[in-house]
Amino acid sequence: GNISSTPCNMPPTDLIEWERHFTFNETVLPNDLFSFNHGSRQNQNNVEAENCYAVILSGGANSGINWIRYWNDCAALYSVLIYVYGYKEENIYVIISDGIDPGIDRFLDGSYDSSPLDLDGDGDDDTRYAATKANITIVFNELAEKLTKDDHLFIFTNGHGGPNPDGSVYMDLWGEIISPTEFADEVDKV
Repeated sequence: GNISSTPCNMPPTDLIEWERHFTFNETVLPNDLFSFNHGSRQNQNNVEAENCYAVILSGGANSGINWIRYWNDCAALYSVLIYVYGYKEENIYVIISDGIDPGIDRFLDGSYDSSPLDLDGDGDDDTRYAATKANITIVFNELAEKLTKDDHLFIFTNGHGGPNPDGSVYMDLWGEIISPTEFADEVDKV
């Protein structure tokens, strides 16, 4: 038969416009999401909460491939840091997809929504930043000013990445990518 070629990007930037012929089994029902049933805050790591900081980063690339499980992983981790390890909310820097933008940024079984900003179910917004290089720089500049030798920094990244033609790799942010070297340069500020 005839062969046709269509230029495309990887990851696809226009997946939301494609006609879906089948559904990928990415169904996460509301009762499957991380349970926010928790007790009082406890410090399980024997380190003063004032000395514990975290960065939670999930780029997602774009709304067509930003699966709900990435948000759910971030929400679960945020809750564990708060309710199990006693981290202070103000010491956790949440950098997720399009940040506080109310536009659609998350895919669930053929439909799209805007990621909730409240990660632990307490009614307060926890997401602070969109996953961009500029915001990663802002966060690590602030941490570089705050952290001392007595502080602990936990970094969690989640989402897509991939190989470059030259064999190097990248991590997807929201509409852009970051190389390991670029990310290491940010972390090295601390």
